[in-house]
Amino acid sequence: MFDSAYFESRYCWVCDEKGDIFKFKNRKSQEVYDNVLSDFDEQQVSIELLILKARQLGVTTRLH
Repeated sequence: MFDSAYFESRYCWVCDEKGDIFKFKNRKSQEVYDNVLSDFDEQQVSIELLILKARQLGVTTRLH
């Protein structure tokens, strides 16, 4: 199937508040979020998550 980590590591670029452009790199919290989503996907269950402090952890940067 599709692997978001493959796509992100090769094709995603981010612009920060200074205007610097660099390759996207997952934060640890984003990797945990991806692992949780992939587990739910493998189980073929509904994915409905309430993520507290998502903005502070960088999870809202992800588009899933």
